[in-house]
Amino acid sequence: MFFQSFSFSAIAVCLFVLLRASNAFKYVDCGSAVGTFTNVSMSLCEDAANLPYCPMKRGTSGTLEIDFESAQYTHTLAAVVHGVIGGIKFPVHLPNKNACNDLDTACPVEMYKPYTYRTTLPILQSYIKVGLEIQWELQDDTSANVVCITFPARIVD
Repeated sequence: MFFQSFSFSAIAVCLFVLLRASNAFKYVDCGSAVGTFTNVSMSLCEDAANLPYCPMKRGTSGTLEIDFESAQYTHTLAAVVHGVIGGIKFPVHLPNKNACNDLDTACPVEMYKPYTYRTTLPILQSYIKVGLEIQWELQDDTSANVVCITFPARIVD
C-alpha cells in the first residue's frame, strides 16, 4: 500500500514538473537564413523559468546575449527589433543598431566562427503594459537574417 501511494505521488510530482517546464517560454528561430544561434539569454527573463513569457519591467533595461555562427561572410551586421502584437509588427528603437559594435570581436563576420552579440534593451516607462512577441534579427550586408529569434514577453510594472 505504501509503495502504491508513493508511486502515485512520484508520478504526480513528475507530471507537475513536466507541465510547469512545458509552460516555460522558449526562444524560437524565426528565419535564421544564413546562420544559426547556439544560445540566447536575456537578463530580464532569468527569473521567468516557470512563466510562459518573459516579464519586462518598465523603467529597467535588459541585456540580451546571442551566441551564433554565420554561414556567410559579411562586412556589416545590423540589429532589427520588432514587437509583434496581434500579428502586427511595430519597430522597437535600439540605442545602437550597428550590431558590429556589440560583438565580442569586431566585424567583419567570418564564416563558421563563433560570435557573441551582447546588447542592452531599455524598457521605457512610456511602453504600454501588454503581452507581445519580441522578434530580434541580426542582418548581414544584403539584409538577410544571420539570426532571427522570437520570444514571448509581457511589459509589466
